[in-house]
Amino acid sequence: MAAEIAQQLHRPLTKEYQEIAKSVFLQTSGSATGTARKKTHGELQDKIGGLWTNAKLFEKGIKLFNEETQTQLSKHMLKTICSDITNLAFGTIATQNMMSVSEDTQMNADVRVKLLSKLPENSKSVLSKLHTSLSGKSLEDFFNCLDTVCGQGHLELFLKKPDKKKERQLVFNHRLALAEQLRNEYEPAMALHLASVIIFQTYTQCMVHAPGKVVPQIITFLGQQMTNKEQHEVLVKYQDLVVEQMKKQGEDSEDKDIENIKHELNELLPKIKEIALTAKKSNAQAAED
Repeated sequence: MAAEIAQQLHRPLTKEYQEIAKSVFLQTSGSATGTARKKTHGELQDKIGGLWTNAKLFEKGIKLFNEETQTQLSKHMLKTICSDITNLAFGTIATQNMMSVSEDTQMNADVRVKLLSKLPENSKSVLSKLHTSLSGKSLEDFFNCLDTVCGQGHLELFLKKPDKKKERQLVFNHRLALAEQLRNEYEPAMALHLASVIIFQTYTQCMVHAPGKVVPQIITFLGQQMTNKEQHEVLVKYQDLVVEQMKKQGEDSEDKDIENIKHELNELLPKIKEIALTAKKSNAQAAED
């Protein structure tokens, strides 16, 4: 499957957490003014709070799937958004403890392990649990560990769920961003990926953060949600063509075979986009929910 949508929606935060960490270092060294300290803490609050809110919203979508798919989606989120949050926490606390982290360093699991070995015990204990939770499959474990890291004596951040109005706005903005990407996407696998998550959100009012390999499960799920079965059949057909194209390319098949599939994909692409961008949950369905 094509590059995952997560890589487009959630960029690595290396430079951002480095900048925040540097500011925190000024705070701990006594070189910053009270106003600067508040600004730095506010920036960290916004970064981690924003990612945490997204993770919580995506968690709602995960819970709509069967157990096996929930596990796949949870692991994916732990590797992406949750890892970004963890990197921010590590970078900030490391700098608070006057540990140098090069701007050229790409924060990853190996770097986090090295930092853990140098941190004082009180920080090492809570960050070690947060780091370990990323290798599991439980979002609840991660969120519990994050609560501790954000607590008194560590990052001292307040993670607050958005109210219903703010939550609806975030979900709406997320769909707008996906729709804009889909309008400008011409690679079949990625277009199908984007279309699937947009339609999922339309019918469930929940966001989903999924790797490409879970797109088939999303399309299967949509078979029970979409009122227009012909449209769902188009999604399934397009998925079959995407898989067939990848299979033919892997087998080094005749160029003519690949070109025929490519032609079908290109012909169906506008229909896929139309289905995703114009899909609406009927009032009757909404009332039942």
